[in-house]
Amino acid sequence: AAVAAVDGRLIELQMALAQPELSAIDTAGIGPEEGGAADKAAFHLAAALGAVRLAALESPEADGVLPGQLALAALRGMKSRAEVLAARAADLPRYMDEAGDDEGASRAASLLRGAFELFSAEVAVDEAYSQVLNMQGANQAADTLDRAFKTYAAAWDALDATLAANAECLTIVCDTALLKNLRAKIVAEDVAVTPWWIAGELEEIAERQHQELLESLGRLRAPRNDANHEIPPTFLMKDYLPPAGFRIAAETPRNGAEATLVWRAADGRVAEMEWDLAGNDEQRVQVLFDGADGSPLAGLVGVPVILAGVECEVDEQGRAPFKLGDLRAAGDQPAELVVAGEHWTLDTAKSVRPPADTGKLEDGNA
Repeated sequence: AAVAAVDGRLIELQMALAQPELSAIDTAGIGPEEGGAADKAAFHLAAALGAVRLAALESPEADGVLPGQLALAALRGMKSRAEVLAARAADLPRYMDEAGDDEGASRAASLLRGAFELFSAEVAVDEAYSQVLNMQGANQAADTLDRAFKTYAAAWDALDATLAANAECLTIVCDTALLKNLRAKIVAEDVAVTPWWIAGELEEIAERQHQELLESLGRLRAPRNDANHEIPPTFLMKDYLPPAGFRIAAETPRNGAEATLVWRAADGRVAEMEWDLAGNDEQRVQVLFDGADGSPLAGLVGVPVILAGVECEVDEQGRAPFKLGDLRAAGDQPAELVVAGEHWTLDTAKSVRPPADTGKLEDGNA
Protein backbone atom coordinates (compact mmCIF):
# COMPACT_ATOMS: atom_id res chain seq x y z
CA ALA A 1 0.00 0.00 0.00
CA ALA A 2 1.19 3.48 -0.80
CA VAL A 3 2.40 5.54 2.14
CA ALA A 4 0.73 8.96 2.39
CA ALA A 5 3.15 11.85 2.05
CA VAL A 6 3.79 13.80 5.23
CA ASP A 7 3.71 17.58 5.04
CA GLY A 8 7.18 19.01 5.43
CA ARG A 9 6.00 21.38 8.16
CA LEU A 10 5.01 18.42 10.32
CA ILE A 11 8.45 16.92 9.81
CA GLU A 12 10.00 20.24 10.85
CA LEU A 13 7.85 20.22 13.99
CA GLN A 14 8.96 16.69 14.85
CA MET A 15 12.59 17.67 14.46
CA ALA A 16 12.09 20.84 16.52
CA LEU A 17 10.52 18.85 19.35
CA ALA A 18 13.55 16.54 19.37
CA GLN A 19 16.12 19.31 19.88
CA PRO A 20 18.28 18.32 22.88
CA GLU A 21 18.86 21.98 23.81
CA LEU A 22 15.23 22.22 24.99
CA SER A 23 16.00 20.04 27.99
CA ALA A 24 18.25 22.78 29.38
CA ILE A 25 15.27 25.09 29.95
CA ASP A 26 13.94 24.79 33.50
CA THR A 27 10.34 25.13 34.64
CA ALA A 28 10.83 28.88 35.09
CA GLY A 29 11.73 29.21 31.41
CA ILE A 30 15.38 30.00 32.12
CA GLY A 31 18.12 28.49 30.03
CA PRO A 32 21.83 28.31 30.82
CA GLU A 33 22.52 31.44 28.71
CA GLU A 34 20.10 34.18 27.66
CA GLY A 35 19.87 34.25 23.87
CA GLY A 36 21.95 31.07 23.74
CA ALA A 37 21.36 27.67 22.17
CA ALA A 38 18.40 26.82 24.40
CA ASP A 39 16.55 30.04 23.55
CA LYS A 40 17.26 29.51 19.83
CA ALA A 41 15.90 25.96 20.08
CA ALA A 42 12.74 27.24 21.76
CA PHE A 43 12.36 29.87 19.02
CA HIS A 44 12.71 27.21 16.30
CA LEU A 45 10.11 25.07 18.04
CA ALA A 46 7.70 28.01 18.25
CA ALA A 47 8.29 28.81 14.57
CA ALA A 48 7.67 25.20 13.54
CA LEU A 49 4.48 24.98 15.62
CA GLY A 50 3.31 28.35 14.31
CA ALA A 51 3.88 27.23 10.72
CA VAL A 52 1.66 24.20 11.34
CA ARG A 53 -1.01 26.46 12.83
CA LEU A 54 -0.86 28.86 9.85
CA ALA A 55 -1.21 25.91 7.47
CA ALA A 56 -4.19 24.57 9.47
CA LEU A 57 -2.54 21.14 9.68
CA GLU A 58 -3.51 18.51 12.22
CA SER A 59 -1.12 16.05 13.84
CA PRO A 60 -0.56 14.42 17.25
CA GLU A 61 2.63 16.47 17.56
CA ALA A 62 0.61 19.65 17.12
CA ASP A 63 -1.90 18.87 19.86
CA GLY A 64 -1.82 21.26 22.79
CA VAL A 65 0.11 24.51 23.03
CA LEU A 66 3.65 25.58 23.77
CA PRO A 67 4.41 25.26 27.51
CA GLY A 68 4.84 28.60 29.27
CA GLN A 69 8.53 28.10 30.06
CA LEU A 70 9.27 27.27 26.41
CA ALA A 71 7.24 30.27 25.25
CA LEU A 72 9.31 32.51 27.54
CA ALA A 73 12.57 31.10 26.19
CA ALA A 74 11.22 31.38 22.63
CA LEU A 75 10.50 35.09 23.12
CA ARG A 76 14.10 35.68 24.13
CA GLY A 77 15.30 33.82 21.06
CA MET A 78 12.86 35.75 18.86
CA LYS A 79 14.09 39.08 20.26
CA SER A 80 17.71 38.17 19.47
CA ARG A 81 16.78 37.05 15.95
CA ALA A 82 14.77 40.23 15.29
CA GLU A 83 17.77 42.36 16.31
CA VAL A 84 20.07 40.46 13.94
CA LEU A 85 17.61 40.82 11.05
CA ALA A 86 17.13 44.54 11.75
CA ALA A 87 20.89 45.12 11.51
CA ARG A 88 21.03 43.26 8.19
CA ALA A 89 18.02 45.16 6.88
CA ALA A 90 19.65 48.49 7.75
CA ASP A 91 22.75 47.41 5.82
CA LEU A 92 20.79 46.18 2.79
CA PRO A 93 21.28 49.28 0.53
CA ARG A 94 25.06 49.20 0.99
CA TYR A 95 25.17 45.45 0.53
CA MET A 96 23.19 45.62 -2.71
CA ASP A 97 25.41 48.39 -4.09
CA GLU A 98 28.54 46.36 -3.46
CA ALA A 99 27.32 42.80 -4.09
CA GLY A 100 25.06 43.40 -7.11
CA ASP A 101 21.48 42.46 -7.90
CA ASP A 102 21.77 38.67 -7.62
CA GLU A 103 23.36 38.69 -4.18
CA GLY A 104 21.12 41.59 -3.16
CA ALA A 105 18.00 39.65 -4.12
CA SER A 106 19.24 36.68 -2.12
CA ARG A 107 19.85 38.87 0.95
CA ALA A 108 16.43 40.55 0.62
CA ALA A 109 14.71 37.16 0.33
CA SER A 110 16.60 35.88 3.37
CA LEU A 111 15.43 38.88 5.39
CA LEU A 112 11.78 38.33 4.51
CA ARG A 113 11.98 34.58 5.15
CA GLY A 114 13.52 35.35 8.55
CA ALA A 115 10.79 37.86 9.33
CA PHE A 116 8.16 35.30 8.30
CA GLU A 117 9.72 32.78 10.67
CA LEU A 118 9.29 35.32 13.49
CA PHE A 119 5.69 35.89 12.42
CA SER A 120 5.07 32.12 12.58
CA ALA A 121 6.70 31.84 16.01
CA GLU A 122 4.55 34.67 17.31
CA VAL A 123 1.42 32.68 16.42
CA ALA A 124 2.53 29.82 18.70
CA VAL A 125 3.73 32.10 21.50
CA ASP A 126 0.52 34.13 21.44
CA GLU A 127 -1.43 30.90 21.74
CA ALA A 128 0.64 29.92 24.81
CA TYR A 129 0.24 33.38 26.34
CA SER A 130 -3.55 33.17 25.97
CA GLN A 131 -3.58 29.81 27.76
CA VAL A 132 -1.47 31.11 30.64
CA LEU A 133 -3.88 34.02 31.10
CA ASN A 134 -6.76 31.56 31.45
CA MET A 135 -5.00 29.41 34.04
CA GLN A 136 -6.00 29.70 37.70
CA GLY A 137 -3.31 31.26 39.90
CA ALA A 138 -0.98 32.00 37.00
CA ASN A 139 -0.76 35.75 37.50
CA GLN A 140 3.00 35.77 38.01
CA ALA A 141 3.62 33.58 34.97
CA ALA A 142 1.34 35.77 32.90
CA ASP A 143 3.15 38.92 34.03
CA THR A 144 6.52 37.36 33.18
CA LEU A 145 5.32 36.38 29.71
CA ASP A 146 3.74 39.79 29.22
CA ARG A 147 7.03 41.58 29.95
CA ALA A 148 8.93 39.23 27.64
CA PHE A 149 6.33 39.71 24.91
CA LYS A 150 6.60 43.50 25.14
CA THR A 151 10.40 43.31 24.96
CA TYR A 152 10.17 41.14 21.86
CA ALA A 153 7.46 43.37 20.34
CA ALA A 154 9.80 46.38 20.57
CA ALA A 155 12.48 44.43 18.66
CA TRP A 156 9.90 43.33 16.08
CA ASP A 157 8.69 46.91 15.61
CA ALA A 158 12.28 48.07 15.07
CA LEU A 159 12.78 45.33 12.47
CA ASP A 160 9.51 46.15 10.74
CA ALA A 161 10.37 49.87 10.62
CA THR A 162 13.79 49.10 9.13
CA LEU A 163 12.22 46.85 6.50
CA ALA A 164 9.75 49.62 5.63
CA ALA A 165 12.56 52.19 5.40
CA ASN A 166 14.33 49.95 2.87
CA ALA A 167 11.20 48.78 1.06
CA GLU A 168 12.51 49.98 -2.32
CA CYS A 169 15.45 47.61 -1.95
CA LEU A 170 13.17 44.76 -0.89
CA THR A 171 11.05 45.13 -4.03
CA ILE A 172 13.72 43.17 -5.87
CA VAL A 173 12.01 40.00 -4.56
CA CYS A 174 8.81 40.95 -6.41
CA ASP A 175 10.39 39.46 -9.54
CA THR A 176 10.53 36.08 -7.79
CA ALA A 177 7.93 33.68 -6.39
CA LEU A 178 8.93 34.38 -2.78
CA LEU A 179 5.95 36.48 -1.69
CA LYS A 180 3.51 34.15 -3.45
CA ASN A 181 5.07 31.17 -1.69
CA LEU A 182 4.97 32.86 1.71
CA ARG A 183 1.32 33.80 1.26
CA ALA A 184 0.57 30.18 0.34
CA LYS A 185 1.80 29.14 3.80
CA ILE A 186 -1.12 31.02 5.39
CA VAL A 187 -4.19 28.81 5.11
CA ALA A 188 -5.81 29.25 8.51
CA GLU A 189 -8.84 31.54 8.34
CA ASP A 190 -8.38 33.02 11.82
CA VAL A 191 -5.18 34.93 11.00
CA ALA A 192 -6.34 38.50 11.57
CA VAL A 193 -3.18 40.43 10.71
CA THR A 194 -0.33 39.66 8.32
CA PRO A 195 2.86 41.69 7.80
CA TRP A 196 2.52 44.51 5.26
CA TRP A 197 5.07 42.96 2.91
CA ILE A 198 2.91 39.82 2.64
CA ALA A 199 -0.36 41.75 2.43
CA GLY A 200 0.54 43.24 -0.98
CA GLU A 201 2.11 46.56 -0.03
CA LEU A 202 5.55 45.57 -1.31
CA GLU A 203 4.13 44.82 -4.77
CA GLU A 204 2.36 48.20 -4.69
CA ILE A 205 5.68 49.92 -3.97
CA ALA A 206 7.31 47.98 -6.81
CA GLU A 207 4.54 49.07 -9.18
CA ARG A 208 4.98 52.73 -8.16
CA GLN A 209 8.71 52.39 -8.80
CA HIS A 210 7.97 50.96 -12.24
CA GLN A 211 5.57 53.79 -13.11
CA GLU A 212 8.04 56.42 -11.88
CA LEU A 213 10.74 54.85 -14.04
CA LEU A 214 8.48 54.93 -17.11
CA GLU A 215 7.63 58.58 -16.44
CA SER A 216 11.31 59.39 -15.99
CA LEU A 217 12.21 57.69 -19.26
CA GLY A 218 9.40 59.60 -20.95
CA ARG A 219 10.83 62.88 -19.69
CA LEU A 220 14.31 61.92 -20.86
CA ARG A 221 13.00 61.07 -24.32
CA ALA A 222 11.05 64.31 -24.70
CA PRO A 223 12.82 66.89 -26.91
CA ARG A 224 14.13 69.82 -24.88
CA ASN A 225 15.74 73.19 -25.48
CA ASP A 226 18.76 74.68 -23.73
CA ALA A 227 16.58 75.88 -20.87
CA ASN A 228 15.68 72.21 -20.27
CA HIS A 229 12.00 72.88 -20.95
CA GLU A 230 9.86 70.67 -23.15
CA ILE A 231 9.38 72.18 -26.60
CA PRO A 232 5.78 73.33 -26.97
CA PRO A 233 3.94 71.40 -29.67
CA THR A 234 3.05 74.70 -31.43
CA PHE A 235 6.53 75.01 -32.96
CA LEU A 236 5.56 73.88 -36.44
CA MET A 237 7.14 74.78 -39.77
CA LYS A 238 4.31 77.21 -40.55
CA ASP A 239 5.19 79.15 -37.39
CA TYR A 240 8.48 80.07 -39.04
CA LEU A 241 7.55 79.94 -42.72
CA PRO A 242 4.45 81.88 -43.94
CA PRO A 243 2.48 80.59 -46.92
CA ALA A 244 3.56 81.59 -50.42
CA GLY A 245 2.13 84.82 -51.85
CA PHE A 246 3.07 87.07 -48.95
CA ARG A 247 5.42 89.99 -49.35
CA ILE A 248 7.02 92.21 -46.76
CA ALA A 249 5.52 95.62 -46.15
CA ALA A 250 7.77 98.50 -47.13
CA GLU A 251 8.11 99.76 -43.54
CA THR A 252 9.36 96.38 -42.26
CA PRO A 253 13.12 96.44 -41.42
CA ARG A 254 15.24 94.06 -43.44
CA ASN A 255 16.02 91.89 -40.41
CA GLY A 256 12.29 91.45 -39.90
CA ALA A 257 12.01 89.97 -43.39
CA GLU A 258 14.06 86.93 -42.44
CA ALA A 259 13.49 83.93 -40.22
CA THR A 260 16.00 81.51 -38.76
CA LEU A 261 15.86 78.00 -37.39
CA VAL A 262 18.63 76.65 -35.14
CA TRP A 263 19.08 73.09 -33.90
CA ARG A 264 21.64 71.49 -31.60
CA ALA A 265 22.94 67.94 -31.41
CA ALA A 266 23.58 66.27 -28.06
CA ASP A 267 27.35 66.79 -28.46
CA GLY A 268 27.03 70.54 -29.13
CA ARG A 269 27.06 70.56 -32.95
CA VAL A 270 24.85 73.24 -34.46
CA ALA A 271 22.66 73.40 -37.57
CA GLU A 272 21.17 76.67 -38.85
CA MET A 273 18.86 77.64 -41.68
CA GLU A 274 17.92 81.21 -42.67
CA TRP A 275 15.56 82.37 -45.38
CA ASP A 276 13.80 85.39 -46.83
CA LEU A 277 10.12 85.30 -45.92
CA ALA A 278 9.21 86.67 -49.33
CA GLY A 279 11.04 83.91 -51.22
CA ASN A 280 9.13 81.92 -53.85
CA ASP A 281 8.47 78.21 -53.69
CA GLU A 282 11.34 77.35 -56.05
CA GLN A 283 13.92 79.13 -53.91
CA ARG A 284 16.53 76.89 -52.30
CA VAL A 285 17.40 77.33 -48.62
CA GLN A 286 20.40 75.69 -46.99
CA VAL A 287 20.90 74.04 -43.62
CA LEU A 288 24.47 74.85 -42.54
CA PHE A 289 26.36 72.71 -40.03
CA ASP A 290 28.98 73.83 -37.50
CA GLY A 291 30.96 71.98 -34.86
CA ALA A 292 30.63 72.72 -31.17
CA ASP A 293 33.58 75.12 -31.51
CA GLY A 294 31.81 77.10 -34.27
CA SER A 295 33.96 75.86 -37.16
CA PRO A 296 32.28 74.39 -40.28
CA LEU A 297 31.44 70.72 -39.80
CA ALA A 298 33.15 68.35 -42.25
CA GLY A 299 32.48 64.76 -43.20
CA LEU A 300 28.73 65.03 -43.77
CA VAL A 301 28.65 64.76 -47.58
CA GLY A 302 25.91 62.32 -48.62
CA VAL A 303 24.43 62.10 -45.12
CA PRO A 304 20.59 61.98 -45.16
CA VAL A 305 18.82 64.94 -43.52
CA ILE A 306 15.10 65.17 -42.73
CA LEU A 307 13.39 68.46 -41.85
CA ALA A 308 9.67 68.40 -41.00
CA GLY A 309 9.42 65.12 -42.91
CA VAL A 310 11.13 66.54 -46.07
CA GLU A 311 14.26 64.61 -47.05
CA CYS A 312 17.51 65.56 -48.78
CA GLU A 313 21.23 64.79 -48.61
CA VAL A 314 24.18 66.93 -47.61
CA ASP A 315 25.86 68.23 -50.77
CA GLU A 316 29.55 68.58 -51.56
CA GLN A 317 29.63 72.01 -49.89
CA GLY A 318 28.48 70.42 -46.64
CA ARG A 319 25.00 71.95 -46.84
CA ALA A 320 21.54 70.37 -46.83
CA PRO A 321 19.44 72.10 -49.54
CA PHE A 322 15.63 72.30 -49.35
CA LYS A 323 13.03 73.94 -51.60
CA LEU A 324 10.91 76.54 -49.82
CA GLY A 325 7.80 75.10 -51.47
CA ASP A 326 8.45 71.65 -49.97
CA LEU A 327 8.91 73.12 -46.50
CA ARG A 328 5.79 75.29 -46.86
CA ALA A 329 3.82 72.19 -47.81
CA ALA A 330 5.02 70.60 -44.56
CA GLY A 331 3.74 73.55 -42.53
CA ASP A 332 1.73 71.38 -40.11
CA GLN A 333 4.76 69.23 -39.29
CA PRO A 334 6.99 69.88 -36.24
CA ALA A 335 10.13 71.83 -37.06
CA GLU A 336 12.29 68.80 -36.26
CA LEU A 337 15.68 68.05 -37.79
CA VAL A 338 17.05 64.50 -38.12
CA VAL A 339 20.64 64.07 -39.29
CA ALA A 340 21.79 60.53 -40.14
CA GLY A 341 19.03 59.17 -37.90
CA GLU A 342 19.94 61.42 -34.94
CA HIS A 343 17.35 63.90 -33.67
CA TRP A 344 18.74 67.40 -33.21
CA THR A 345 16.89 69.59 -30.69
CA LEU A 346 15.25 72.82 -31.81
CA ASP A 347 16.89 75.79 -30.05
CA THR A 348 13.87 78.04 -29.59
CA ALA A 349 15.98 80.70 -27.87
CA LYS A 350 18.19 81.15 -30.95
CA SER A 351 15.57 80.54 -33.63
CA VAL A 352 13.95 83.69 -35.06
CA ARG A 353 10.28 83.61 -36.00
CA PRO A 354 8.50 85.97 -38.42
CA PRO A 355 7.30 89.32 -37.02
CA ALA A 356 4.65 88.75 -34.37
CA ASP A 357 2.52 91.56 -35.88
CA THR A 358 1.20 89.83 -38.99
CA GLY A 359 0.00 93.21 -40.22
CA LYS A 360 3.54 93.74 -41.46
CA LEU A 361 2.94 90.95 -43.94
CA GLU A 362 0.84 91.87 -46.95
CA ASP A 363 -0.91 89.41 -49.22
CA GLY A 364 0.73 89.85 -52.62
CA ASN A 365 -2.58 89.06 -54.31
CA ALA A 366 -4.50 91.81 -52.47
